Amino acid sequence: MIHFLKTLHFQLILSLPILLTAQSTSPITLKTAPTWEARADSLAETPALDSAIRIRQQLQALYRESEAWEAFAAGGVALATYHFYGGNLDKMLGPLNEVIAVAAPQLDERSEALAGAYQTKAEVFHYVYGSWDSSLVYMEKAIPILENLDRSETLVSCLLLNANNRVKLARWMEIPPDLKRAEKRMQQLALSQGDARWGELYNLYGVAYRQLEQYELALNYQLLTIAYTEPDYLFASYLNNLADLYEDRSDWGRAAQYYERSLGILENAENAEALSIANVLNNLCIVRMRQGELQKAIEYGSKNLKLLEQSASQEVVKRLIDGSNNLALAYLEAGQADNALQVLQEAEAIHQTEPYHQEFTWHNLSHAYRSLGRYDDAIRYMQQSITAYEEMGRADHPLMAKKFRHMGTIFAMQGDFEQALSYYDAAFRLPVGNVSNLDSLKLLRDKGLALIELSKAKPEDKSRLNSALEHHLQAIKLAERLRREHFAGSAVLFAQDTFPVYERSADVAFWRHESAAEPRSLQPLFQVSERARMAQKEEAAISTLRSEIATLPDTLQGRFNDLEINIQFYREQIRNEMQKTGSANSDKVQGWRTDLQQLEREKEELLSPLAAAQLANAVLSSRQPPRSLEEIQAYLEDEVLLIYVVAGEQNNYLLGIHPQKTFVEKLDKAAPPATGIKRLLDSADDPGIRTLVISAPETMEHQKIKSAFPNLAVEPLAQSSLGAWLEGRE
Repeated sequence: MIHFLKTLHFQLILSLPILLTAQSTSPITLKTAPTWEARADSLAETPALDSAIRIRQQLQALYRESEAWEAFAAGGVALATYHFYGGNLDKMLGPLNEVIAVAAPQLDERSEALAGAYQTKAEVFHYVYGSWDSSLVYMEKAIPILENLDRSETLVSCLLLNANNRVKLARWMEIPPDLKRAEKRMQQLALSQGDARWGELYNLYGVAYRQLEQYELALNYQLLTIAYTEPDYLFASYLNNLADLYEDRSDWGRAAQYYERSLGILENAENAEALSIANVLNNLCIVRMRQGELQKAIEYGSKNLKLLEQSASQEVVKRLIDGSNNLALAYLEAGQADNALQVLQEAEAIHQTEPYHQEFTWHNLSHAYRSLGRYDDAIRYMQQSITAYEEMGRADHPLMAKKFRHMGTIFAMQGDFEQALSYYDAAFRLPVGNVSNLDSLKLLRDKGLALIELSKAKPEDKSRLNSALEHHLQAIKLAERLRREHFAGSAVLFAQDTFPVYERSADVAFWRHESAAEPRSLQPLFQVSERARMAQKEEAAISTLRSEIATLPDTLQGRFNDLEINIQFYREQIRNEMQKTGSANSDKVQGWRTDLQQLEREKEELLSPLAAAQLANAVLSSRQPPRSLEEIQAYLEDEVLLIYVVAGEQNNYLLGIHPQKTFVEKLDKAAPPATGIKRLLDSADDPGIRTLVISAPETMEHQKIKSAFPNLAVEPLAQSSLGAWLEGRE
């Protein structure tokens, strides 16, 4: 703010000849006023500040008595500036209020001094008092005057500050218009690329468009922000904003990288605020936890709390609560429920005087107690969290689905599946769209398991078993979609929650087939297995890609991302220049294109370590829907029996596919496959079978199977090759 006030004050000194006589002893009159102004200014940033203030106060009395309102307004701004120099922030508004009350009615819409008074008062409200709405009011008074005067330099600063006010007030729709006006003035001023105002402008665009959920626009502007800003303390905050965007897109790898770069700058900056460092540490705790790097998440979360505990402001108290909850979640993910409980109990103690986000703490305390087998405490805290949300009018909030699912899980872990089912159903009754995809996936899985357990208690009631299979199949479809949509970032995270669904679904499909009065179609069992195979193939491709990226040295990965930023920058420059000039062949555009081509060639050279990405994309793009059993039967001759091995959670299942019929045998996981195959042959009851084609995981010991059936041709077939094998028989 010192820069703004200094600049404004010297712009507003009256355009009269100024006599630089430092020791003048002449009386203060309108004629000698410029000399006294110069003397006051020369004393303002020295130990003689009090003398400067007294001179200014005498000048203000003279201007008011003489009705020299322009000088009076300029003097009020100068006096406010002096108080700023002396650290008397509470005295800054006094002279400004006097200017606005007394001089404003006497001045017209082209008074530069009045615009300065409005601007300075807006800055005081913004920087000193944090009163964004009051700052906005006075800046809105200054801007029209500055536009009438065509003061582009000052106007740019005012528009940018106004946009910052709107950010603080979360008035997102109003921000882009302010920024467009500022951008137009900046272009008229022909500001150099190194001017820090470009970085501030693009950062504000990015922040606004992120909140407006226009993520591509936000990302483009944040990349431009990085390209236009020199590495310094402010650059670190821009890197943090860019990382936030990647976190929104579940691109944990890039989010972590930019948070790390931001942290590195802040930790080495002399003027970095502890709260800024703590904010990045908290973000890294969250992102590393999302990546499954739990030890790093715990390390960052612990550093965050240690740093925050050194301060005691109200804002820090709230950050302590959030940081404690994030660290506790990392501990819970790492299986360290005791550590999580200790951190959360410390947060609960803070809630005795600060209720901020106590419903989150209660939720996570329930999670910790559940992990420790203390179910009564787990139920009590989760019920407190649910009640708090209902009392806040958030009964339909998306997080309620998570709370109901956790409550259901607590009862399921105690064997009370009826009560568990009631909570799962409560989650499903929430409005469509209020349940996240991952919560939906877990709800489908958990409700399916509860239905299975209930069906075991009443084997005569087949409806629950059928419903369990339907829930598991829905979970599979959702899991497949999530893996594809989140391939770039969080696909691997879904594996731990989705792969068990396939195996459990195989068990449910067999139970339904076995328990039916008339044997049901085996198509669901086959579909489950085929979908599991494709999921494993996708997961292998994703894991390969992730491991390839992980092998890149940090410097190489950083250079690759820097190239992307610079490429985006040059593309934006070319586009803007072509729009402005209407020409694609100017020397400037041609020069930028040459630079752009060089950057793209360098990027291509760095792509070779990422060749696995091409494989992964090929795997995902070539995905085919599972074939039906009837379609497979049409490919087979009567002498062939295709045995398709389905992996379940409790058992394996041998699915026999013959041109005339299909049948299934359950096989204990520890039993030799030949035992089940012999039962399948007995079920087939067809002496014409000459060939066994066994489609199974590559780990199956086919040689032992060949030895068990010396009179039959045994043809091993990897399940990943089933499609190609069938097509070869056309």
